[in-house]
Amino acid sequence: PATLAGRVLGLIPNWRPAAVHLLTETGRQLQARYGVKEVVLEPPVRASAMAQGGKLLDGIREPLHALARRVDVAVTATGD
Repeated sequence: PATLAGRVLGLIPNWRPAAVHLLTETGRQLQARYGVKEVVLEPPVRASAMAQGGKLLDGIREPLHALARRVDVAVTATGD
């Protein structure tokens, strides 16, 4: 979108411990600086999601589609 003001931001961490911390602070900063309406922090993506289809995307496809229906923009990060 052209602006983040009034938008819902989705945050998607990977399994690395620092990812949640990095994204939480990113969400706070984006709310304070750009007027993000709401921040949605998803549970960390786990490697065990690959067991459902052999590829990571296969295991998280539906949760990503559900997130896309709830947010206007999403950010992901790896920590460590």
